[in-house]
Amino acid sequence: AISFEGLDNASYETERHLALRILLRPIPPREQEHLHLKRPSRRVSVIVLQIGVRSIRWLGQVLSVQCSRQMLGKRAFTRTDVALYDNHSAVHRSLILSVPGCGQFKAELCGQFRAENTQDTIIQDIKRLFDVKYACIWNIETGCEQIQSLAIEYKIVIETNELLNTCVHSLNEAITKWREKLKFLGISYESLGEYCPDLKEVIDILYKVYKNAIPGEQYKKLLDLFETKHTKLKSLLDDDLAYFKEIYSNYLNGLSDEDIRSVKSRIATAMFDTTARASSEKVKETADEMRKNMVRTQLSKQWQERTHSDSPKAWSNAHHLPILYMVSADEYGEAKAAFDVLDHLQYRSEGEIKKTFEFIQNATFFETLDDQTKQDEAFKKHILGTYAPLFRDLDIVRKNLTDLAAPCDWEANQEIRNRVQALATDKYQSGGCEVLLHKIDEMSAEEAKNYFRKLISNNVTIGMEILNHGA
Repeated sequence: AISFEGLDNASYETERHLALRILLRPIPPREQEHLHLKRPSRRVSVIVLQIGVRSIRWLGQVLSVQCSRQMLGKRAFTRTDVALYDNHSAVHRSLILSVPGCGQFKAELCGQFRAENTQDTIIQDIKRLFDVKYACIWNIETGCEQIQSLAIEYKIVIETNELLNTCVHSLNEAITKWREKLKFLGISYESLGEYCPDLKEVIDILYKVYKNAIPGEQYKKLLDLFETKHTKLKSLLDDDLAYFKEIYSNYLNGLSDEDIRSVKSRIATAMFDTTARASSEKVKETADEMRKNMVRTQLSKQWQERTHSDSPKAWSNAHHLPILYMVSADEYGEAKAAFDVLDHLQYRSEGEIKKTFEFIQNATFFETLDDQTKQDEAFKKHILGTYAPLFRDLDIVRKNLTDLAAPCDWEANQEIRNRVQALATDKYQSGGCEVLLHKIDEMSAEEAKNYFRKLISNNVTIGMEILNHGA
């Protein structure tokens, strides 16, 4: 693979003999003396160093040496099957290219790879092909098969760049890109093959690529499928979300494109090598969780907008009053269940969340939540009870009770009741009874008797105290 352009006839003859001998076999020192050359010329030595003597010896049987017809006035030494030049700017224009099956590849190769990278890539790839044991005894058919296999690799690279919108320069890089793409495709290879029967064959072989288990002899089949199924495969790869929506449509009802894209992104890395059934179950599970999260988010957002708190517990603690005490008797049962769901949203089913959402939308208790007067009335009624007249500063009582337990836990809490009774007793004994005695003094005798009769008839405790005192 040497250019003799620019040599005169005498130099050409010398170079020709030397080139043929170096191409076919190493030249003994005595033959170099006979040719009046101590070493190969620059043109010959460059290509020998780049590819290797073993490869060059064989290439002399398969490839041809292209020379300038203007200088020689005759045809090349052999048929021009392949012309390689040691000139750096010309290598990328003249690789391969009439070995059977490779002629059309020349223009494609030149268009895909930059000229400055092509020489090194090609030289290394050819060296890899022929730098093996016993390469020197291969026949022409074997050599052509090797070069054709290299052309297949390059064509796979070209198809990969077009199909995946990428830029790779070797088969290994192409395989890596395919595995990355398939890893995040988000669709089971079985489901994809069932939905696109015309792509099943190429999908099956891509599955082997993904599993890193494709035999070398199937690369030709892979290339053929890339070429014949190019348009359909390109459509799939460019818009895999549309295929995802169609294949798993039964499980994606009610979800927007953005929601579906989110579902796909959550399961993408675990899908391609799963079975159709397993992938469907995974999509259904993820979509159901997505819907639950959507309703959960809507419910949480509405609660925050209407109460300015994150949850019923948070409202209770902020206002020092269990929120259920602000709910009417008509809504109490539903509100109690709804508040329990709101306080444990992460652990509730989709059905419970939806039911709570519907209740919250129609509930009426929100109208009084921000009314401080209503809050004080509820505190007196449900927390202080009959002891309420003894307490003028409710905030002091609230603080005292908060030191014992969080306000969200005051409801039906016996310790809270005991603390309120203890506070009331202290208040009563420290001057609270004076108010009562003053009120009694202001009553007439008849009013006092009537009130006393009513009191003992309705309160067994006072009645028993009077009876015991009289005894």
